[in-house]
Amino acid sequence: MSTTATPIAAPIDSSGGPRAYGRRYWVFAVPAAMVVLLVILFPWIFTLFMSVHEWKVTGDTPFVGLASQTSFMQGRAAFWWDGIGFSAPLLDKTKSRISEKVGFAPVPAGPKAHNACTFIDGIGIPANAKNKKAAWMFVQWITGKPMQNEQLRSGSGTPARLSCYGREDIVKGSAFPQEWFDTTSISLKIARSGLPVIVPVTEFRDTIGTGLTNIVGGADVATELKKATAAFQPVLDKSNEA
Repeated sequence: MSTTATPIAAPIDSSGGPRAYGRRYWVFAVPAAMVVLLVILFPWIFTLFMSVHEWKVTGDTPFVGLASQTSFMQGRAAFWWDGIGFSAPLLDKTKSRISEKVGFAPVPAGPKAHNACTFIDGIGIPANAKNKKAAWMFVQWITGKPMQNEQLRSGSGTPARLSCYGREDIVKGSAFPQEWFDTTSISLKIARSGLPVIVPVTEFRDTIGTGLTNIVGGADVATELKKATAAFQPVLDKSNEA
């Protein structure tokens, strides 16, 4: 016995065309699209907002890095203390109101020592890398003399090659003043690691950050730092043992 399947006709609307089922659900499309856009755009909007507004703790001084830089660039702060690699925007006349007034100097000496913090970027090739030859060529390129010279000339940071610092053409071809290069040279001679080797970085920032926030709010400095150190020490000890 043979049977013949009867095709099911597509539902049609009054005009004779296929009925668009989406019409009855279009009211949900706009809210869904708004949620998707919000999820995508919120981090970018938040970062932008944070960079152009002063975020304060208990109405006191700004504590966010981007806000501090912005305040200084707008001429609302006497000085700004940060890594020299972040100084390029200060000389940008399209963004900075102090581009022709800003100066550079090493950190002042303390009662027991005179040191400048340094942070080092490392580049490596994983043992299981698929393109080791290309990776090795990139390492040679990024650490080579031309790129290291450009890093210093553009004020992007302090290159590892000492030969860069003796190039007069780099100083003359840079937008940075001689004072910037002198400050860099002095800081390199007194540089020490800006951070100890801490694996549980998140816990460190949370614990010490709480203490700093309390200090900004008026709490005793020594008391808060001792409390934060005591709270974090067991976490650090456990990490070092592992």
